[in-house]
Amino acid sequence: MGWRQSKGSSRKPGATVPPGRGRCRKRRAKRHLLPFLPELHTLYADYENYLRSDLREWGESILFDERTLGRGIFSPAFLRSIGARHQSGQEMHTIGKIAPIMTYEMMLRRLHD
Repeated sequence: MGWRQSKGSSRKPGATVPPGRGRCRKRRAKRHLLPFLPELHTLYADYENYLRSDLREWGESILFDERTLGRGIFSPAFLRSIGARHQSGQEMHTIGKIAPIMTYEMMLRRLHD
């Protein structure tokens, strides 16, 4: 039949494999199944840029408010520094530093003030 002998597979030594079988199964499955599967949309949102543009005033009203600065939990110089670094857009993933601070401050306002 002209079949090749399998190499490096889990088959018994000397077993033969039909051409095209045993290789690229995943690729062939995707090619045949993708037309039937719906396209999945992600829930990705660009929070970093939202906080630089649409939500800038809201974010600054939390980070630089007198209540936040007056608590003494976070250094005002640090808050200004992280805010400036975020707004510059030169540093990646600053939202991971700003969001917890904002969340903590909003929690304090809700439960403590």
